[in-house]
Amino acid sequence: SALANGETAEAKVVDGANASKVDTAHRSTVWHTINEAALAIYDRALHRAKPAIERFFGRALLEATKPQVLGYRVGDFYDSHADNCAKVVGADGRVAEWKLVKPARVITTVLFLNDNFKGGKLNFDYLFETNGSLATLAPVAGLLVAFPSNPIFAHSVDRVTEGYRLSIAQWHNAMS
Repeated sequence: SALANGETAEAKVVDGANASKVDTAHRSTVWHTINEAALAIYDRALHRAKPAIERFFGRALLEATKPQVLGYRVGDFYDSHADNCAKVVGADGRVAEWKLVKPARVITTVLFLNDNFKGGKLNFDYLFETNGSLATLAPVAGLLVAFPSNPIFAHSVDRVTEGYRLSIAQWHNAMS
């Protein structure tokens, strides 16, 4: 349905000076118009997982942004970012600090809608597996993941090399 309706817009990166700028050096994805069927799929998945998410994080998920359907075509990717902060890079090219820009984004949820593509793994920059390698997650259709929106959980999405990756993301303002 998402591919058939063709209702997409280039996803934008907020750069401070021009909030509508499409910066394909850091992100290349499209936003799909969310239809009732996609919204119902997401709502069911979140409803099932919500009690466990709230228990795990010790927070109630009370308010949220409108869910976004994100499409990744062959070659699309998303560079390292945190969902509630902007990365400030120093002259040496390293992260100097994180500037809070979206304080209402406390918990991120992502529902993977498909897995019939190659590439497109979700990588966490500062989380490590027990063997010392960076934590990565290969999308599995129907899997809902939740993680804090802060820089400790900064993440990226690898380039899609074959197929089309679809997911629904939402950001929650979780009150203690």
